[in-house]
Amino acid sequence: MKNSIFITGASGFLGRRILRAMVGSGYPSIYCLYRDPKKIGLNEKHPANLEIIQGDLLQPSSYTSILKQVDTVIHLAAVTGKTSRKEYSKVIGQGTRKLLSGCQEAGVRNILYISTIAVNFQNKKRYFYAHSKQEAEEYVRQAGLNYTILRPTIILGGGSPVFAGFSLFAGLPVVPIFGRGDTKIQPVHAEDVVRVILHILEHSVFNNTTLELGGPQVISIREFLKMIHRMKKGKTARFIRFPMGMTVFLLSVVEPLLYSILPFTLGQLATFRNDGTAKENEVQLKLSAGFKNMEAMINDSMQPQQLVLRPSDLEKECRIFCSYMLGKKANTYILDKYTDCHRRVDMSAKNEFDNFLVKKASKNTLLTKLCDSYSRFFYPRSLLQKKLIYLLAILETSSPYSQIIDRSDEKGKSWLGFQIIIRGLGFAFSLFFSFFFLFPFQILLKSKSVGNE
Repeated sequence: MKNSIFITGASGFLGRRILRAMVGSGYPSIYCLYRDPKKIGLNEKHPANLEIIQGDLLQPSSYTSILKQVDTVIHLAAVTGKTSRKEYSKVIGQGTRKLLSGCQEAGVRNILYISTIAVNFQNKKRYFYAHSKQEAEEYVRQAGLNYTILRPTIILGGGSPVFAGFSLFAGLPVVPIFGRGDTKIQPVHAEDVVRVILHILEHSVFNNTTLELGGPQVISIREFLKMIHRMKKGKTARFIRFPMGMTVFLLSVVEPLLYSILPFTLGQLATFRNDGTAKENEVQLKLSAGFKNMEAMINDSMQPQQLVLRPSDLEKECRIFCSYMLGKKANTYILDKYTDCHRRVDMSAKNEFDNFLVKKASKNTLLTKLCDSYSRFFYPRSLLQKKLIYLLAILETSSPYSQIIDRSDEKGKSWLGFQIIIRGLGFAFSLFFSFFFLFPFQILLKSKSVGNE
């Protein structure tokens, strides 16, 4: 009989696929750790062998008792995107260390850690994600458990966040390329990564080794972008080259100030500066005959993905928008009304730019301001404006928010005039800056309809 499994990060792009493959595979018990159980991501009723554990990776006391019933841990949990160096280290590095401490205390035998091929990069300047993954790998090796560390290359497939970034570049009329574009990559499909993971579990390949995993083809980034452009546009791509040295210098200067709103970061540029290919290993050689080829991977990755918001996502969105509009936290009543509004009112996006605006605006209040300024002037019928209008209507009917909205200014007309000038200048500045940041995305995404998952 197969052993019980404990999974972290099962709500992510790869984690959801692993979970779907495992729930019907005969494991007696599969435990999934979530801070928010609403993020489970399974549409059907939970299978009998799946148990959701509410806890925090950084607090082993919330899940150590469950680990005592487990033989093997699959560790995927991580933060991605534009997160601070401290947050990367806390969640990926220290989170892994604390998980391993819980495993040692509970007597867990095996751990499968999903890392990244970026750990191999020679130049990882400001690539905090790769630094933290490398830190976590060291903790795994030192923990005294039987382990396998898996380093996938770029993972493709429907909804791939990495492919989304490449697709934005490749879909432009003239495709930007950084450096010579001759660095080698070896993308692999998410379903093929899952096949390898299942093989490791089923054959108990926990021999204290690090396995690299890539797809069947190695190509340059330039050729990869050319393939995407041709499949999207039906024609050969034209490129504009940005010298790597100058690009690195400019990002080094502006990134500390504008990190959260840059379309890409110095760390993410590492893919253009380092080869991302995988060394062959016994496990991959056994399974690679059935791996998807490059064209199939790109085609699958290009299938449109609808932005599906879970209740927890809507609550986060509501908190950000409320803080932006009034500088106040949203209470439970506002959160419930905002969520209920999305059940009663059609909040579907008209195109991918609609989704893009909402997704960016819900990151933080600065991005909300930029996206709001832009959409009010250049895209007034956007989904973002619709959401903000409905939220304002909810706030106007609830105390104390209604008093903040309706209060009269007690400091006189001079102060009111001063406020109007300051707000006007602020709006002009954000409109000017947001134009250069958002207009290219509107041109690229507005014509693309949104499909269903």
